[in-house]
Amino acid sequence: MSIENLNEHLKCLNYAKSDSAIFKVYKEGKGFLLRDVNLYSSKVFFLMKGEAELCFGVEKKILNGGSMIFFPRSIFMYVTALSDVFIIECSVADIQFCNRYGLLELERMNFKECACVESLILPIREKIELFLSNLQSLIEDGLGCSHLHEMKRKEFFMLMRAYYTKMELWCFFCSIVGAGFDFRRSVLDNCMKVKDVKELAEVNNMALATFYRHFKQEFKKSPGDWMKDRKCERVLYAIKSTVKSFEEIAEEFGFTSVSHLSLFCKRNFMKSPSQLRGKL
Repeated sequence: MSIENLNEHLKCLNYAKSDSAIFKVYKEGKGFLLRDVNLYSSKVFFLMKGEAELCFGVEKKILNGGSMIFFPRSIFMYVTALSDVFIIECSVADIQFCNRYGLLELERMNFKECACVESLILPIREKIELFLSNLQSLIEDGLGCSHLHEMKRKEFFMLMRAYYTKMELWCFFCSIVGAGFDFRRSVLDNCMKVKDVKELAEVNNMALATFYRHFKQEFKKSPGDWMKDRKCERVLYAIKSTVKSFEEIAEEFGFTSVSHLSLFCKRNFMKSPSQLRGKL
């Protein structure tokens, strides 16, 4: 069905262009590479059809059609299509399942945390599939009103509240849920703005020893190891997803030379920068 007065919609200040829309639709062939940095918002990806390989930070996972996965912000990720794929992407801001239940209420359930890629994946249930099918139709008709997208995002979270258990919701959002919700949010917001653990502790107004204790409790890793994982992601992204020279990348990430960068890549990825770039 076509939209009446489409030009009026397209000229409206509230019409969301494809790059700024909350929901985006991808119908692509085998080999399609979707990469995102998630700097400012977390993402939910719905793989409606097909098969794809996910590179989530430094981990990999094969995702099959009928599944959805959550990517927290500040975590670098790639999605590579292993077949023809149909993907819907949703940018996530504050997560509120309804006006009486959000992440703060969910974290009070005190489930055992499941911090792995599998925890961030859920099946797309029947009601969610119907919701996404309707959403796809609206987007393909050209209905890009930002207010509509916002309402549909709220509807999605209400459906999650209705058709998934609290344990499933906890595991899906486990990377951002925890007793130290504000602390986690601050770390994710600032981890790419600082050079080292000491600066990250200062941003959080904590003594280094206190910061280490809080960090280990919330992220189940030492801040040094966690920051190294983030650096690996950023270096890998710069090599594989930009046209920057290796000299520029080495300087950007504080390596003394390209040889130093190469040694870092071989230790962490088992490949040289040239091999990593040539693999795409």
